[in-house]
Amino acid sequence: MRRRIFVSTLIATLMGCAQAPVARTMAAQAEGGCPQPEPPLGAMAGTATWVSPEGDDITGDGSLESPYGTLGKALADAGPGTRILVRGGVFEKAHVRITAKGAPGRPIVIAAYSDERPVFDGTRAPFTQGDCNKDGQDRAVIQIDHGAHLVLDGLEVARSEGCGVNITAGQDVTIRNFKIHDIWSRGLGGSGSHLVFENNEITNAVLQNEHESAGRQNGGFWSASAATWTLPDGSLSRDVTWRGNTIRGSWGEGLSALLVDGAVIEGNRLENCYSACLYVDHSRKVTVNRNLVRITSSKYNRTDQGGAPAIGIFLASEFYPGVQPVALDDVRISNNLLEGVSFGVAFWQDPRNKSPLNTYRRMVVAHNAFGSITDTVLSFPAVGQGGEKPVGNEMVNNQVSGALPDKVLVLGEPRAWRVAGNRFDGEQSAPPVWNAGVPEPAVTEDFVCHHRDARTPSIGPFERPTEWSGIDQFDSNQ
Repeated sequence: MRRRIFVSTLIATLMGCAQAPVARTMAAQAEGGCPQPEPPLGAMAGTATWVSPEGDDITGDGSLESPYGTLGKALADAGPGTRILVRGGVFEKAHVRITAKGAPGRPIVIAAYSDERPVFDGTRAPFTQGDCNKDGQDRAVIQIDHGAHLVLDGLEVARSEGCGVNITAGQDVTIRNFKIHDIWSRGLGGSGSHLVFENNEITNAVLQNEHESAGRQNGGFWSASAATWTLPDGSLSRDVTWRGNTIRGSWGEGLSALLVDGAVIEGNRLENCYSACLYVDHSRKVTVNRNLVRITSSKYNRTDQGGAPAIGIFLASEFYPGVQPVALDDVRISNNLLEGVSFGVAFWQDPRNKSPLNTYRRMVVAHNAFGSITDTVLSFPAVGQGGEKPVGNEMVNNQVSGALPDKVLVLGEPRAWRVAGNRFDGEQSAPPVWNAGVPEPAVTEDFVCHHRDARTPSIGPFERPTEWSGIDQFDSNQ
């Protein structure tokens, strides 16, 4: 019980830190700590085209006094630098398709006005139930189709029989400060290059698998609350950032980096997922940093896995018909906090994937903290069935509290790993060992964006003892 309280208190202390995005600025680097989110774009002064649920596309002229009634009308003449402000209220039967293109440095901005909340409600929208682009039909409340240089800020998307917000072959698209909820399939994501998803909140998504119904009705397939996918030509999405998002209550995976070349997943909060809270699949050059991953409810536990909770961070090259296999390559998992999941970090070699690329290489698992893990904390079984042997992997400076000795570390390919500087405390909870880790050049900052000591970094997610003051005081009173 005491070790459970220890980990929970740690996470409660740091919740605020996990939500802040970490877009780098010179000032933030100089002062230390993670910078705060940028202000909503709808609060900035300047000329704009106006849209309101009370507006009218025929009689309106797009002014504040006489707004348009739909985004489609406002976007008809939009070009580089256009700013569209959306008033609060409910847009019913919402099914918006965006093909507009801004220009580098002059994006088209679509933003909620001030602190108002426009709601795009997909109830009775003109599409049938299904996944985002099944059978060539767009099934999203907001569908961005080959749009470029776009920023969407502060909208709410609710109750979709398909997806919430879907991007197909987007370029330089940012989705921020959205609230997305009650979605049958995926809440947010898609394909493209230079995509940014930040400070969004996604709840109650992947309802296609609610109460594990997908296993009975959909061939065992379910989506993720947030995910990437390939471009229409089958090539990988590129340069995708997921930052500062909160994802709760997912009947599938929470956040999935699928089929992507270059991704940053940082500062997100992932809670109460079904299969895995964070999934990296068929991807390379992926950074998973400073995320809070935890299970606090048994509602989403898998009955087909003996009632086990979700995996924390899951790694695989899963078999998908018609998809070219990609080895997991150059994946860094660092400074994450995980609690209450079944496996902490786990690799799975899908037996359906017969490619030699069904493997992993150049994996770094460093400076993470694990508490109350119900199964194996770090699991990397042997790579067989023709998969290339793993090479160049590191597991350093991780902290494990409250795990059975035989459930801490499984390495089926020990020669492929450098294992050093970890603290596996078993049943005994303890704070990290300050400045007792081994050098790890790939991890230069800690959970709260303070610089690490290059020669003798601390073990676990935090570099400085002061960052643990609340926990130390709690322990001293026991």
